[in-house]
Amino acid sequence: MQIKQLSSLLDNKVAELDARVIRRSKTLSESQLADEKAQIENELEQLAKLREKLIRSKELAWEAHSMERNSNKQLNQRKALIGLILCMVGGLSGLVLMFIAIRNFISH
Repeated sequence: MQIKQLSSLLDNKVAELDARVIRRSKTLSESQLADEKAQIENELEQLAKLREKLIRSKELAWEAHSMERNSNKQLNQRKALIGLILCMVGGLSGLVLMFIAIRNFISH
């Protein structure tokens, strides 16, 4: 799953929780029974905790994505540097071989 899809999914879950909180808050205000009010307040508290966990999950997913991107960027930079060094070594080797060939051609 891509990070944008995951982020969108988590946003949808948070929106669903928010809608549920609104419905339960309305039920709480309409309720006359103390037991029912206590149960709804407990449920609202649990929903708030779940909401915080979803938000934190989204933040962690973006952090992980960012770290992975930076890691891939560093790896690509290292690969490019190694490639450049290998090209330089190859070029120098070619120059040395040409120098040896020219020197042998001149001495004969």
